[in-house]
Amino acid sequence: MLRKFLPSIALLTLGLVCQSRAATWSFDFSGSGVTESLTITTGAPVTTFGYGSGFLITGITGQRNGVAITGLTQAANNPALSPGYTTSSDNRWWFDNVLLASGNLDLWGVLFSTADGKEYNLYNDKGQYIDGYYNTRTCGYQLTDVTKNVPDSGATVLMLGAGLVGLAALRRRFVG
Repeated sequence: MLRKFLPSIALLTLGLVCQSRAATWSFDFSGSGVTESLTITTGAPVTTFGYGSGFLITGITGQRNGVAITGLTQAANNPALSPGYTTSSDNRWWFDNVLLASGNLDLWGVLFSTADGKEYNLYNDKGQYIDGYYNTRTCGYQLTDVTKNVPDSGATVLMLGAGLVGLAALRRRFVG
């Protein structure tokens, strides 16, 4: 009896594994005096406050103007709760470290530090990416050239698994 449901159980399990896996997203940004190349690692899916579904950002690597990105500032609040963001320790930035399911950052963005000891907030304001560094002259640079490589959603693995289950069923039909 269990053999009859084994293919369905395998497909369901494979689908759940694909949905819960971590993903990496590659971005290249440039603008007036700013060039960034970074890789964002995402984890658990979340529903944000006002922006729909997304993923918690669990890591970030890369460079900003040739300086290595050294760390992600941890968000204290759950992005699904109002107001949905954390305030940085110096009270200069609001951030939630969430990447939307569309592959875009939201208005709160991601907060990270670089090897030269500076802190940056990268966020998306109505379709315009802003790289924020708080100092006396400017609070942000508009980034005009944004390219991103979105990871496979898991559909490839799911199709491969479905094909293997189908082949196993065919084999059983013709062998047995």
